Amino acid sequence: MRRIAVIVSFLLLWGVVSAYENNMANMSTPSEFIPGQMEFEVSHHLYDRLENIGVSGLFNAGAEVALGFRACVLDNFIPYLKYINDRAELIFGLNYSIINSGSFIRAAADLSLFTYIPGFGQDRQVNFFFLVALQTVRLGEFLSINLNLGYDNFNQAAGGALGADMKIAEPFHILLEYGMNFAVPAGNPNIGKTGYFSLGFKFATSGHHFMFVFQNTPDTGMRNLLLGAPSLESWYFGFTIQRMFDLT
Repeated sequence: MRRIAVIVSFLLLWGVVSAYENNMANMSTPSEFIPGQMEFEVSHHLYDRLENIGVSGLFNAGAEVALGFRACVLDNFIPYLKYINDRAELIFGLNYSIINSGSFIRAAADLSLFTYIPGFGQDRQVNFFFLVALQTVRLGEFLSINLNLGYDNFNQAAGGALGADMKIAEPFHILLEYGMNFAVPAGNPNIGKTGYFSLGFKFATSGHHFMFVFQNTPDTGMRNLLLGAPSLESWYFGFTIQRMFDLT
């Protein structure tokens, strides 16, 4: 927990910032970054169900922790790196975003190479995940709709997620996401019994996103989430902090 506190302090205190973009709690979105802009991210999702967590135990329970970094190196091209402590998952990816001024839809294609340990005593696996992200411009300055379609080659599973970002009053937003798998091999133990659902609250500034989520799985990362959740009966709490730096 001390290491997480140090990282969070770093994200809160350092850097020169400018206008920020419209991110979701879990879903991938097209990026407006230009060369010289970058982002650090830390996520902390508790393993204990909500009903088992008292106020004193909020930060004492085990958690799935994710650390991420992305940076724009060329126009529209954004490489990124992410580490998830669960199963020691390491992700290397490249995002290509298409942002046309005046267009109603923004789009991005995302290809990542991931490596992780599926279970205790098993060998580390390496494979790829491909995702397409679509996002509308903000409708009436209030609502933005997001769509993700992804394919996990390791599990041979295709899935999709639909999300909404509702701006209540600047800088407060409500985030809704629902995702599910479409076609998976029969008997795959990695596939959940139902889709994932996430209710989030975002506080957005010119250089920060503070997001607090309640969802039916403690998992992070769209590849993991599109594999589904155990049920709709158990709910978990998590938070994400994103910090953008502008070196232009």
